[in-house]
Amino acid sequence: MTTATGTTHDTVTGRLARRVASLGAADLSGPVAERLRACVIDWVACAVAGAGQPGPAALRRAELADSGRRTSTLVGGRRRGSVELAATHNGFASHVLELDDVHLPSLSHASAPVLAAALAVGEEVGAPADEVGLALLAGYEAMARIGRPVGQRMISERHVHPTGFLGYFGAATAAARLYGLGEEQLVAAWGIAGGQAGGLTEVRGTMSKAYFAGHSAGGGVRAARLAREGFGSARDIVGGPSGIWAAFGADPDAVDPDATHLGPDGPAVLENTHKLHASCALGHPMIDVVLAARAAGPAPTALPRRLELHLPVEAATYLDRPEPVNGLDAKFSAQYCAVVAWTDGLVGPAQFEDARVVDAHGSMQRVVIVPRPEFDLARAEVRVHDGTGLATYHSGAGPAAGARTGPALDQLEAKFVALVAPVLGPDETTDLLAALRAWPDLPLAELCRRVAPDATQE
Repeated sequence: MTTATGTTHDTVTGRLARRVASLGAADLSGPVAERLRACVIDWVACAVAGAGQPGPAALRRAELADSGRRTSTLVGGRRRGSVELAATHNGFASHVLELDDVHLPSLSHASAPVLAAALAVGEEVGAPADEVGLALLAGYEAMARIGRPVGQRMISERHVHPTGFLGYFGAATAAARLYGLGEEQLVAAWGIAGGQAGGLTEVRGTMSKAYFAGHSAGGGVRAARLAREGFGSARDIVGGPSGIWAAFGADPDAVDPDATHLGPDGPAVLENTHKLHASCALGHPMIDVVLAARAAGPAPTALPRRLELHLPVEAATYLDRPEPVNGLDAKFSAQYCAVVAWTDGLVGPAQFEDARVVDAHGSMQRVVIVPRPEFDLARAEVRVHDGTGLATYHSGAGPAAGARTGPALDQLEAKFVALVAPVLGPDETTDLLAALRAWPDLPLAELCRRVAPDATQE
């Protein structure tokens, strides 16, 4: 296998491309198929509910007039656009509520860009659903393998959001698979992706943060399309001397230099977990503990005199926002999430209305963040000072605890109904969920038809 810049046989990127390209039907084992199905159900719920938010609506207005050949469905209305616009829009919509799934070893949201790219390209080329499933599996695998050694350092040391960067590679992989690209072209697509990828965490709490998932989905599709036309790029974007792992200081214990096996626990998609709180995943162990403390207290809705949030350093740094300015900003505020978790007993989309956030500034002064360097990302401790004494609560294995954890399927389906029914109506929601339970036997065209309700004026 060669490129314009030399052989790729002996590079990390080449070996990883070969591993990803070799995935076949045998890799869609029962547990893998079940996890992919859960990812599809969860992604559809987030995308349908998120499509009506201001950011995705603005994107549609800005780009539909010049979207090229309209081959692919935009979730949230009977609109079609170019394959790149559909991937961009649907990735954005599925991430905007901060309820989409998360791969904690790489600190990235894989489904948002990978599924958005796979569905847009799959619809364009008329791919059967099982081929879309393999494209999803390949995209998850590439994104996780590339990101595992660098994800935490990206966000904590380099201020780059992993989804905005790694999403390009997951989306490019899924698109390349559906376009029938070979290993050499996949290597080129990754090189092209590496020349586009990025997303500074300074924009978290704005529409631009959720757009990370959108621009990486569309950019990954673009990278695959360019590679298909012979566009050349770096031959070792992952392991080269100035490649991804070098640029972000890869953790040597997390690097697989051979990139030829799936690891002891099977495909990376099995490490994907799902969110029940509409906020940054780094705060979910803390929210779980606050909810447990609230349930144990004598007056559940009365905010205590003082809440101490003992968090891992990464979460304490990333989520210390004592005066968020609006709902999007508050999703990255540990102080606000702790307040509404205690007063409301849940942290869902309804808790992030702009006016509610500003009104809560006074209550947030009762919340103190304490960084704990010895905590891993699944740990949190909450100390409740109620004026008469101190109670301390610790986290268990909540949705953010890592591989093979998270909500059960019935919880995901309840989340699906809560998000989708206000958009599609109860009957359509029930029918869609029943159809998704049979995925990948659900034809892609039928799925796309069901997730695009009647158009609304915007």
